[in-house]
Amino acid sequence: MPTFFTTLTILSQVFTIVIAIGGALAFFFRKWVGAWIDARFKRQLDKELKEIDQRFLEHLEEKKTSLAKELASDVERLKADLATSGERSKRELDAEFRKKAQVFEKNSAHYETFAVGYANVITELYALDGEYLNILESTQKGLGDKIRNAYLLKARQALNETRGKLEPLGIYQETDHVVREAKLFAELSRFITDGAHNKERLNELAYEKGLIGAEMQMELMRGI
Repeated sequence: MPTFFTTLTILSQVFTIVIAIGGALAFFFRKWVGAWIDARFKRQLDKELKEIDQRFLEHLEEKKTSLAKELASDVERLKADLATSGERSKRELDAEFRKKAQVFEKNSAHYETFAVGYANVITELYALDGEYLNILESTQKGLGDKIRNAYLLKARQALNETRGKLEPLGIYQETDHVVREAKLFAELSRFITDGAHNKERLNELAYEKGLIGAEMQMELMRGI
């Protein structure tokens, strides 16, 4: 009987040791398996991360190359646009300059024609205001009137000629100048038709001619 209990005790101790050893082995095995799994997962993760990095770098290089090509294309297109815009601006400036030059040339010719033409007309009319016509009339009846009529005819011809020259040159003139010039022409025509006897009225017409000419000069100066 004591032997049986002794055997049970030994077996119990053996089982206890085996269980303890098994528990220890299980603990170490679990830690080893866990470490192995962690290491394998880490290697796989590192591999995948490296592959991702590589693909990212390749994609980045492709993107950089694509952007460089797009940038070069945009630069060339911008150069072409600037060249085209520059040529367009140059053409526009040239056209504007030619237009201003044309306007100035027309207005300058208009002013010169007006100033010289109307001055000649008024000078002819002032020539009628003189005692010499009375002297000629007294020496030979009808001679003074004949000379007066000749001067009046000459003045009218000069007035009509000046008017004809001014019409195609006045396309860029201000409306006020055109209206006042037309009025001066009509009043000088009436003055000649009436015989040009009123010197005071002739002075008024000469003064109006001077005012119109001065305003034309100012307009020319603004256009330079």
